[in-house]
Amino acid sequence: MSKWDAERICASFDAPKHRLPPFEFADATATFSLPFRRTVRGNVDDTAIGVKPSRHHSVSARSLTQGVAIMQLSNYLFFTTTCEQALAFYTQCGLGKVVEVLRYGELDAPLGNEAMRGKIMHSRFEGPGVLFFASDNDDAEPMRGSAHIVMTDSREQTEQLFTRLSQGATVTTSLAIQPWGSYFGKLTDQFGVQWMINCAL
Repeated sequence: MSKWDAERICASFDAPKHRLPPFEFADATATFSLPFRRTVRGNVDDTAIGVKPSRHHSVSARSLTQGVAIMQLSNYLFFTTTCEQALAFYTQCGLGKVVEVLRYGELDAPLGNEAMRGKIMHSRFEGPGVLFFASDNDDAEPMRGSAHIVMTDSREQTEQLFTRLSQGATVTTSLAIQPWGSYFGKLTDQFGVQWMINCAL
């Protein structure tokens, strides 16, 4: 991930309802910052607990355990050129909708590959209990070693979602009551994303 990629992702969080201080992480060459949500309990403010009122301060692991900050883990899906089709499919499946999108060529940043113009550079997908991000990357690797797991409330809901996601998919575990007692199935959808649908009975 380049520094510019990290900055444009940060910018997408910077709407008023998502204006959050950044959590820093590093790769082999540079350190970037991504936002996380901060909450303060009771009547204690940032100044009183020694946190400077800046969007660019770092937060220690200790502060995370003192009720100062919490983080939300979300998945980021990288497609090659089919991000838009995938998001449209997930919308049709009833998982939610795209609430934010940025395309290659819309900003002044250099476009490394002209073929990517108009493709999705960053998007945010939200639904009831669902949040993930996605983009097109012409050098994206196959999606392996990770899966979305959806916890459902009923067998009917489980069957409906599994059936919808199964269109053009490879079912790796048929939907059934499993030895651990849950109604569960697993598949790799037509875009290469793995899904596990689980209903505790």
